[in-house]
Amino acid sequence: MFNLIAVKDMKDSNEISDWLDQYGNPEIEKKVQEKLKKINTMEKSRFKEVCVLDICFPDYFTGYHLPVLAVSVWHGITNEEVSNGIKEEVSSIYDLLIESFNEAEINMFDAYADKIRGESGQVISIEQEEEQEEEEQIYMYLSLCNPVYSNGIWFLNP
Repeated sequence: MFNLIAVKDMKDSNEISDWLDQYGNPEIEKKVQEKLKKINTMEKSRFKEVCVLDICFPDYFTGYHLPVLAVSVWHGITNEEVSNGIKEEVSSIYDLLIESFNEAEINMFDAYADKIRGESGQVISIEQEEEQEEEEQIYMYLSLCNPVYSNGIWFLNP
């Protein structure tokens, strides 16, 4: 008798799964759509672009309220070297970036590096001072921002 009950239950189970395959389950589909909507809104960037905050010696950088990439630059640096520097910096501080930015936002740095690589000429021109020691390193500081133009002045974030 036990086997007959098991077979009957299995038959009922197949009828239910066949019905669900044919017509779907609106409750589950609704929950899936809500989760997808939540995931899609989470992955959208809260920022408009990558901004070069400053190009200076480390002692002169005033900081920023979000994580910052510090890419080493020098006189005569090429676009490819800047691009490679940005990508290396992203990979080396990824754990820090992921605490403040989502994947879509981190990918903005890679897109910016690719954009720089595609431009002709030099991205930055650093004037060398005669008294500057060769051991002093200059950095280009980058982060994500929402630039706003107001009253003739650019602000990084509203």
